Amino acid sequence: MVGGLLLAFGRALIGGYAATLLFILAGGSWGPLPWMYLRAVQWLQSLFPPSYPRSAEADKATWTQLIHKPSWTRLVRSHPEKPALFAFIRDEEREVEGKPSDSSSDLHDTWDATAALVGAGMSAIVQDDFSAAFTPAPSYCESLNGFSLHPDWSPVQNALFAIGLVVRLFIFFPIRLALVATSFIWLFIWAGYAACIPIHPRLRTWIAVKYSRIFCAGTGVVAEYTRQECRPEGSGFAVSAHLTPNDAHILTADIPIATGHSYLVTGQRHTGIIGLMERMAARIIPTLWLDRASANERRSFAENVLEAAKQPTPVLFFPEGYCSNNTQLLQFRRAIFVRDVDIHPIAIRHKFD
Repeated sequence: MVGGLLLAFGRALIGGYAATLLFILAGGSWGPLPWMYLRAVQWLQSLFPPSYPRSAEADKATWTQLIHKPSWTRLVRSHPEKPALFAFIRDEEREVEGKPSDSSSDLHDTWDATAALVGAGMSAIVQDDFSAAFTPAPSYCESLNGFSLHPDWSPVQNALFAIGLVVRLFIFFPIRLALVATSFIWLFIWAGYAACIPIHPRLRTWIAVKYSRIFCAGTGVVAEYTRQECRPEGSGFAVSAHLTPNDAHILTADIPIATGHSYLVTGQRHTGIIGLMERMAARIIPTLWLDRASANERRSFAENVLEAAKQPTPVLFFPEGYCSNNTQLLQFRRAIFVRDVDIHPIAIRHKFD
């Protein structure tokens, strides 16, 4: 009895994996089912409390300060009708921190005031430009993607969470793992083929698109592509926001195979299995990889990528330089904006976060 159930379960998993793979290779999809699944998950999430009480210690642990900023280093407007006039130190705030209310002696200490204000400015710059885009935003909602129960949940909520955990671990996880492994095998086989036999550009595009779609299916990506008539074509830079290391896969999965060309993918050179995947991808599609530790390579990369932007294949470029956390954009590197080349902007955002 148990053996028969396990056999049937295994066949169901293989069937789901095989159907997904065949859909991708045939140019089809599961249609609206992935979106229906996401909406069902959102509905289940709505059955749980939207927020939980958080202590001040928890909030401080989430948003740590890189540089300690005393409150008395903050500028305050000293005249309500003159917004350009500020006072450097507030006596009442110094009293809270145990400093004397008469701050005239400290104001004469130029080094003390300057060091405190410079430190506060450095902290503001680092936190505004970098920390906010790299630090996960504090979550006041327990996600169903976790692995443990919350003490405030009811028995019904505990049961729903347990069912979801079983579905994720024993149905979705093995299918997605098999799809990711298949994408690696797919790329390895075609890279070996390309090393021996020249491949037509249209076949290269087909290989790259199918690899990207299989990989995205394995990582659970459910993407919606809008304004596809504005898809980058021809020379220039396809400039995109950078939210995950898999953004290149997501964008490549939307390329029409009939175009006969993919993106020229740029990125940081890695070692290990990621480096192996980069080397295999370089045999299928045009790539430019950068070793950030080498100053000479950074200079040559800037020249090579600008030269590549003049070719008929658009260069996929992430000018932020790093992955951000879906809350804001980092300042773009300006190297690609100094030459007379076309810029094709691409916006990526997470809808279900």
